[in-house]
Amino acid sequence: MWFEANPGSVGVRLASISPGEQEDTTSYPGHVFCFSKPNDEQGCRHSEFKITIQAGKSFYIVDDGSGTEEVKGKWDAQDAFNEEYKAKTGRDWISFWPRDPVKQHFHRAEKVGDVIKVKTTVPPQHASGAGHESGLLTLKVLSREPRAFLVPNFLTEEEANHIVSLGSKRVKRSTTGDAQKAQNSETRTSKNTWIPPRESEISARLFRRAAELANVTEEVGFEHLQLVHYGVGHQYAPHYDWQATGKGSRYVTLLLYLNDPPDGGATSFPLASPPMKVHPGKGSAVMFYNLLPDGNADIHALHSGMPVEEGEKWLANFWMWDPPELSPR
Repeated sequence: MWFEANPGSVGVRLASISPGEQEDTTSYPGHVFCFSKPNDEQGCRHSEFKITIQAGKSFYIVDDGSGTEEVKGKWDAQDAFNEEYKAKTGRDWISFWPRDPVKQHFHRAEKVGDVIKVKTTVPPQHASGAGHESGLLTLKVLSREPRAFLVPNFLTEEEANHIVSLGSKRVKRSTTGDAQKAQNSETRTSKNTWIPPRESEISARLFRRAAELANVTEEVGFEHLQLVHYGVGHQYAPHYDWQATGKGSRYVTLLLYLNDPPDGGATSFPLASPPMKVHPGKGSAVMFYNLLPDGNADIHALHSGMPVEEGEKWLANFWMWDPPELSPR
């Protein structure tokens, strides 16, 4: 599969797809994707098929006639399910299929501005050892689609500085794609590294606090904490965190803001209802759901790290999985 960046070009190779397999990518109406024979380096110039992305259509089937009856039956069944699902919900099914409903907890988001209080056994703790007396975390609804929440004062200044100090000397150029297909991309120009829960007492507390905030089990379902650094001009173009090529997917993203850039560096949600750009300030967090309760991916969860205009930006994020046992941690 190739992306035709310019008409008549070879294109950019994206993936090799075996019979009966599928591939997902973020795209926009008008983008052109080509499918060539294996090892044909001419890509889009010798393509067997071309697909132009259409607004409102998320699922495409390419059939060159070589598939087995079993493979064809699978795609026919998935196509029929999608038609029925779209008739009922008005949405395409864009998650892996077949997939069970989400097992993990969902906080309700009925109205923008609503507030939810969550008890934590590990409240934000200052260097003196004093924590918030109430032991309560606050989630304020930012958006209904996707379900997104502001979490003020999720961590203290000392905790934020500690996380930066743990990983600042080992951050490397960020990549896109999973571990098997990771690659450098101009869509993501930051640096990152990973922090396991047992790296320090503070990191262990943050894992437990994040689990209690989302009402999930921290022993399963978590990737390691990702620490990300953005310099001037660095960004992460609009993308999704969910996976559509496996039964497991990131179902919650929790973004921790670790400093205050002088200019730029907000997180943008262009398809949210309402669309929004947010940087809640050092120590606060934003949590949003990548999946819908029925297991489908939420197309409104598109988000981006906007360019830093001045200074630098430090961000950390937790990714929680559903089903939790399929987390890659």
